[in-house]
Amino acid sequence: MEFLATARHARTSAGIGAFLVAFLAASGLAQESPRGRQIGIPAVQTELEFEDGQGLGPNWMVQSAWLEQAFASTRLRLRVENATNHYLNDSYFYAEILDERGRICFTALSRLRQNLELERGPLKPGGGRTLESLSANLALAAAPHLIRVYPARKGSVGSRELFTAPVPIRIPVKTWATGVPLPTPEWARLELGPMSDQIDQPVVDLALMVADVDSGGRLTGGRVLGTRSERVRGWLEELEPHLLFSPATQNFVPQRGQVLILVRAGLLRPFKEGDSVFNPEESSWVKEFLATVQGNEVPPVSVLLLSSCREFRPGVADGKARMEVAIPDCFQYYADGTDWSLEIWKPPFPTSRSIGSETSIQGRGGPFRLAQ
Repeated sequence: MEFLATARHARTSAGIGAFLVAFLAASGLAQESPRGRQIGIPAVQTELEFEDGQGLGPNWMVQSAWLEQAFASTRLRLRVENATNHYLNDSYFYAEILDERGRICFTALSRLRQNLELERGPLKPGGGRTLESLSANLALAAAPHLIRVYPARKGSVGSRELFTAPVPIRIPVKTWATGVPLPTPEWARLELGPMSDQIDQPVVDLALMVADVDSGGRLTGGRVLGTRSERVRGWLEELEPHLLFSPATQNFVPQRGQVLILVRAGLLRPFKEGDSVFNPEESSWVKEFLATVQGNEVPPVSVLLLSSCREFRPGVADGKARMEVAIPDCFQYYADGTDWSLEIWKPPFPTSRSIGSETSIQGRGGPFRLAQ
């Protein structure tokens, strides 16, 4: 049985998750809500047309589905109903999100126990819950249109946690980082120069890169699709040896895949009323890439987020002898990786370095220097 809803957009002041706590706190922009959510960053909500996937009935019905997209995260809200005459215990759901051309552009896992109502027990007959799944530093490259929802089962093979569904479960390439020590090293800092003085925006895109990642998590090719300056391109070359990848998987079997990396500098100034939400799909570079995609899948955007460099200077702040201030025209990488369906799926940590290793494309500057 198919259920349809009219797509519409609404602006909300929802947050973008705990993984940006330090970043937002440093900006002075976000405040902690009673439920632990970060507020103050605008986001766009898109209500999706939806279909029951194979196997969802007769136990479950989807009542509504929403995507909430901020500049560095994607949150799926799924309203489900117990369609049986008995209680249903903790359950999992796998969702495929498609664009208007029918291409899979995002996937997510949801869990009955992770819901906005904060209910943890069995769901009564006819009862409903609003499930929430957060993907951190991951975004859609194409505008979402339709969602298909399938029942999923959790299992394991040895120490590995696995899920099964009536269709192959697709998990995108995961981007990791080797960690940024303190004080921040030079490779993690980007001096934008006078450019930042000319940008009256809270968020600015600095570069877009696409790379092929093999089933072993090794980079086999890549190119820069767009960059604001040669200074940014040079900084990317310094950053390359500090990135790692986990391969894309299908039914938890590693596959060759693509990773689309969008480098953004966040909060050049606070958000104002009427500002764009800066969804990655609105980037001109992302749109150009999307026009070249063939096949029935579009890789999601992995957001590599930079924030203002900060330092302590003499002064008085909160009764202390030193105060923390932003360094003009300087941004730094905090080494947040991407997280798919955060708190539901925990991927294994990669065992080999993907960029700058002997298996990567050789040559000065690494694979991202191959194309302008």
